[in-house]
Amino acid sequence: AKVIGSALSLCADGQPLDMSLVREAMEEEGNYQAGVLWQRIQYLMDIAVISPMVGLLGTVWGMMVSFSGLEAGVNFANKAATLASGVSQAMFTTFGGLIVGIVAMVFYALFRGKVNRLVNQLETSCGAVVRSLAFKLQAR
Repeated sequence: AKVIGSALSLCADGQPLDMSLVREAMEEEGNYQAGVLWQRIQYLMDIAVISPMVGLLGTVWGMMVSFSGLEAGVNFANKAATLASGVSQAMFTTFGGLIVGIVAMVFYALFRGKVNRLVNQLETSCGAVVRSLAFKLQAR
């Protein structure tokens, strides 16, 4: 609506209508609105990229805990329990990071498709408005 409004505001001034100015105004507003839509879904991509790294950080931490428990002077049963606990922590953090990343990526892909469709519809509608205005101007 804002894109069409930018074109109609030029028409309402009562001045001679320059179609290149109308097209330019619509393109500027359309680019701005498309940018706003992309910014609204960018956080999903950020989460999808960062969450596996957080999972990897937890994996490294779990491995550090596992191997720090293997110091001398600790009996074998405690060493095994400490090692198992650290490996378990490592696997859970990896799993959690991957789950969050995969879910965020799926939602980003869904919303990216919607944004692309909206932008395509916007371009089609704007083209129709410009053609209609040009036709009306030629009819005068």
